[in-house]
Amino acid sequence: MAWMTMAHDKQLPDKVRHVFEEMKNNGKRKLSLVLIKGNYYVNEYTTHFSGKYGRTITVSRYIGRIGADGTFTEAKHRKQETMVKNVKEFISNKESISIQDKLMHPDNTDTAMLEILSADGRITITKLAKRLSMSVAACKYRLKRLEQRYSIRYTVEFGPRPFGFFRYIALVKFSHEKPDIEEFKKVLEKEPLVQMVLPLSGSYHFLLYFLAENTQLLEDTIYRIRSAPTISRFKAYWNVTYISRAYGYVPMRQEFVDGLSEKVWHKSRESPRRNKDQLLEREYIVLKELNANGRINFSDLDAKYGLGAGASDYTYNRLVKNGIIERITINMMSIPMKYPMLFIAKQPDIEGFNAHRNEFRIKLITLPNTPTNRYAIMGDIGSPYGFLFIMPVYTSASEAEKELMDLSKQKIRDIEGLIITDIALGSIGFRRAPIEITNQYKYLQKLESQGKDV
Repeated sequence: MAWMTMAHDKQLPDKVRHVFEEMKNNGKRKLSLVLIKGNYYVNEYTTHFSGKYGRTITVSRYIGRIGADGTFTEAKHRKQETMVKNVKEFISNKESISIQDKLMHPDNTDTAMLEILSADGRITITKLAKRLSMSVAACKYRLKRLEQRYSIRYTVEFGPRPFGFFRYIALVKFSHEKPDIEEFKKVLEKEPLVQMVLPLSGSYHFLLYFLAENTQLLEDTIYRIRSAPTISRFKAYWNVTYISRAYGYVPMRQEFVDGLSEKVWHKSRESPRRNKDQLLEREYIVLKELNANGRINFSDLDAKYGLGAGASDYTYNRLVKNGIIERITINMMSIPMKYPMLFIAKQPDIEGFNAHRNEFRIKLITLPNTPTNRYAIMGDIGSPYGFLFIMPVYTSASEAEKELMDLSKQKIRDIEGLIITDIALGSIGFRRAPIEITNQYKYLQKLESQGKDV
């Protein structure tokens, strides 16, 4: 458009340039200036990692206008009606918080809502409003805004062990060239045992997270991946080990859950009773549908599959009671972090760690003032013997590393950090789980009830 151009420094009037530079230097913002019909409009740019798109995205927001005489007029946003008289007041005004700040430091109501939804994603609006001491209408508005801000997806949290599956990871390093990421992704998508694929920046190129019933099935899966025509010509080193889930969760790919149809029990002469790792047809249907949409209407589910009224609701509660389903939870697909990181912490000093084990548990589950838990996933690994952590980084890699050193009591040489540059397949289970639902909290409560020091 002829009437809209990017304002270059040489074109700016002195008074406009002075105000704009003051805003950039003092406000610590990434700003741009656009000339539209003789007025200079200021836009703020913020970046955050989007789990929805699997990459860092940039968002712009109009924040005000600078007149040719150097006067600044702040934008009147519908959700934030603040009035300032000049640029200095704008910079110093504590109410003028950028959207990025609001996303990174949600208020008490939002954090409480995130914790409730993380623990019980199927809670009704009425119950949610009551727990938050607000009206149903206000609660609906806050919930919808929260869902949009963090691209919240509702899903089912369940462990693979009831079905006879175990968790494994593979850290992959290509020796020279790497395969095209899209070609690699096409190969991995065909393998339902692969739940998550994270491209890395550092000593390894990829993390793959598997579920397999035994090591033979795992080896067969890895062999098929490595032998794929688009992958086999690239030399690579695969470090494969078990991982035990100690904290957090990894959302299951729908392809894996669909494959659990093989676990459905059909009564026959050869199989008069179902095994512990088998499901009834109705249980499989409910589990599959909840994985895709944790808040699906059970009446709609009954109608879709021709089940009796209330059958899906009854089956869901039965799955929870029997420990198949842990809970309906949330997956925050877009959060205002700089990037996620993967840390591998070796554990050469088991005696020293055991001396601080309860302190470790407390720090692990303590809630920060950011929208998510400090760590999305934490588990024990066998090679190298130690821990694996996946965490959102809101400040810097070095700060995250220091935090992990303080948590694990390991020396810097025993901690390796790798930036997660993308989410090629699956998703990371970002949420804000309250401490009460964690195994660490339950263990500490048990110790306390026994009169032991925590």
